Amino acid sequence: MTQEIHVTKNRYSYCHTLEYFMQSNEEKWLNEMHKNFLEAFDFDITAQQINAWKDCYRVLKEELAKLYQKNANFHIIFEYALPYESGRRPDVILVNDKYVLILEFKKKKGILRSDCDQAMAYGRDIQEYHFASRNKIVLTYLVITEMDTYHNEFIKGEFYICSGDRLGNSLIENTTSSSSSENIFDWINSRYEPLPTIVEAARKIMLNEALPQIRKVNSTCIPSAIQRLKEAVIDAKTHSKHILAFVTGIPGSGKTFLGLQFAHSIKDEKKSINSVYLSGNGPLIKVIKDSLKNDAFIKNLHNITYEFNFSGAKDFSSNVIVFDEAQRAWDRNKNSQKNV
Repeated sequence: MTQEIHVTKNRYSYCHTLEYFMQSNEEKWLNEMHKNFLEAFDFDITAQQINAWKDCYRVLKEELAKLYQKNANFHIIFEYALPYESGRRPDVILVNDKYVLILEFKKKKGILRSDCDQAMAYGRDIQEYHFASRNKIVLTYLVITEMDTYHNEFIKGEFYICSGDRLGNSLIENTTSSSSSENIFDWINSRYEPLPTIVEAARKIMLNEALPQIRKVNSTCIPSAIQRLKEAVIDAKTHSKHILAFVTGIPGSGKTFLGLQFAHSIKDEKKSINSVYLSGNGPLIKVIKDSLKNDAFIKNLHNITYEFNFSGAKDFSSNVIVFDEAQRAWDRNKNSQKNV
């Protein structure tokens, strides 16, 4: 049997110390951005993207000078691809031993709700899922570069909005000096998993609250099927075996309900078991994630596939995988060709 080799790509287009960035000129910076972006991500760079980068650079060179004078111990990262998020990338992240500063730039004259939602989601995901950020202060900024003198508005207690010409002052106001920098590649390659409190909350919801849009199932076969699956998993765990179990049934018989219940309940059966429910059914995933207010147990299959193709998904540690709609699964060759 031949062993698969996964080429790990960089998760970013640019990563250096703040000092290095401040001493670089635009041409050198842009060439590195362009080269690394093409190597990391499998799509072309548009003229609109280049213009957005230049706009971002213009603001940062002016405004980060203020932060640099106060605290030089940051690394700066451009276009960081969040793990398991199908290529979602905050524009700029500044990291040191104390802070993670997320900067999302918009070359606009006004504030749009969709831009606010995007910035807020980046901050929440890094705070709650990015393991190396858990003991840091995560601050998120939506930077509107074609507005003037719009200063440091704190929205919903979750993120700031400021104009480009006020970014430096806002960063200085909201951060204190830090004595040391971060091992930036440890941060970049961090595990990406939900906080324990999120997992526990999802467990309680699954145990005590009905999920909408999933018909109530009264089949007497489901409890016995779940119990049989638990026994098979525990046996495999005890004897270091790999098993493949198929659950079949007519539409509406409760297969999805069974899979969800099994994925969360097997965790409580044996603490060393880490289970996940995978589905490529986008509407179903949205309904369940909205109900649970997180995705501690349910994951979009396409996100996992993207990460596997991108870097081999080295931190994907689930040892029990519930795969809904398994008849739609791609084989190994198809998966290796497809970048979702």
